Amino acid sequence: MAEQQPILLVRLMRRISIGEPEPPVGVLELPATTEEIDSIFQRLGIEGMYTAHIAHSIIPWLEYLSPHHSVHSLNQLASNIQLMDQASQGRFDQVLSTKTSIAFVEIQTLSEQLARSVAPESEKEKDMSYDRYCELTGAIADKENAAQDESLTAEERQAAHEAAAELREELRESGLEERYPSTSSTAGDYSPSSPWNAPGMSYSDFI
Repeated sequence: MAEQQPILLVRLMRRISIGEPEPPVGVLELPATTEEIDSIFQRLGIEGMYTAHIAHSIIPWLEYLSPHHSVHSLNQLASNIQLMDQASQGRFDQVLSTKTSIAFVEIQTLSEQLARSVAPESEKEKDMSYDRYCELTGAIADKENAAQDESLTAEERQAAHEAAAELREELRESGLEERYPSTSSTAGDYSPSSPWNAPGMSYSDFI
């Protein structure tokens, strides 16, 4: 069986504060395994914020995406494209090239639809997707709980809130929340446990 070519080539770099020396840059081929992603994160010292620039893609349009998408979301996108046949990839490229602007979640959704049309999702893949959904929602809940923990400093609570926001964005980009909407524990939750989710409110109003 011929070895599959990478769909995306991504440059990774840990974000730094003003005055910090330039961090090392890593290159990752996608799709990649969880172990491969964890390994490069460890090597680059990535624990929080980072940028992921697409250096090359078999779908040229994707190289213009902003660097503000998680590697996990890009990895899912690459996996979807890899499942497509030539006709589906052509359709994917055609749709993207005719758009003047398109949200990343729309790109994810389109790639998933085209991939499923060629190779219906197996039960194992469904389980893996749901596991990832549970992992993200669990992490969001942990960070939101920390954001309300009065034993922590205001800075620590703010950091936890920002981390929860990043995880929420990753969940949104992954499209998993739309696939498992009935199990969402925080979407639309304006209760005392998540008051900053209410329209017009922000975390800063509560610290």
